Formats: sequence, C-alpha cells, structure tokens
Amino acid sequence: MRINTEKIKDLGPCKDRLDNYLKHYPDFDGSLEDFIMLKELTYDDKVWVFVRIATLEQNVRWSLLCASKVLSIFEEKCPGDKRPRQALYAVKAWLNSPTKENAYAVSEATRDAAYAARAASEAARAAAYAASDAAYASTYAARAAAYATRATSEAATDAADYARENQEQVNLLMMVDALK
Repeated sequence: MRINTEKIKDLGPCKDRLDNYLKHYPDFDGSLEDFIMLKELTYDDKVWVFVRIATLEQNVRWSLLCASKVLSIFEEKCPGDKRPRQALYAVKAWLNSPTKENAYAVSEATRDAAYAARAASEAARAAAYAASDAAYASTYAARAAAYATRATSEAATDAADYARENQEQVNLLMMVDALK
C-alpha cells in the first residue's frame, strides 16, 4: 500500500496532524514502512496512521510484539499469574490459524488477562496510596532535599524522556516487523 497526501487525507486526520504532515512531506509517496521511518512526524501520528492502514493481522502482530516485550515486567510483579502469557499464546495460535475456535480462545484468554491486569493495577493503586500517605508525611523534608538536588532531578527527567523516546523507537521498529 502506498502512503501519500491523498491517502492521509482519506483517513480524516485532524487539522494539526494534516498540517504537520503537509509542512514536512507534501510530496511523500512511499510504503507504510517508509512512512513509519519519517523523521519529522510524531510517534503518535505514525501510530495513528498505522492502526488505520495496517491489516487486522498486522495490528494484532504489532500488539503481540509490544505485549511480549513487557510481559516480563508483569510476571516479575505477579510471578504466579500466567493469564497474560496464556493470552499471548492464544493470540499466536489465532495468527497461525485464524479460526472461530482460536478467536474464541483469544477472547477468553484476553478477558482473563484483563482481570489479571486489573488486579495488578488495583494492587499498584493501593501501594501508591500507601506511598502517597508516606510521601505526604515527609513533604517538608523532601522539599528541602529537592532544592538541594534540583540538578539531579532535572537529569532524572532527561533520562526518563530519553528512555521514553527510545521505547517509542523500539515500538516503531516492532511496527515495521509486524508488516512482514
């Protein structure tokens, strides 16, 4: 599939998204993979186009790649809970053989994984409330420390931004892999 101005307009982007595309790439005519690699478009714009143009299988493959990448984080926090991994197995089975039975298995497994994620989220929220209470109690001491370590805080923010940008690049590369 070719991506060009006409195709982008057919997708119905918001004015800002379209204006940015036209500002940088008014004459672009390339593949979806070429589009994903364009430098002057935001990560969100690339994802927005991808999910609208890619096939169902390509979108599922990309989702599977992304979920597989972070599965270890969930399993580290909830070592006995295999529901997310089972959901990924079901998705792989559907990709290999998109039958009604496999689609039903995906539905069941992803529902169970959603319950697992919700439980993990509720546990994290409870931990966050406890941490919030502890943080509130030490707010004044923390403020004094924050003034002393502002440069460290700014460096940490820069490091977090860098990590987010790197993860976006990894996600885009997985998007390209999903097209194959």
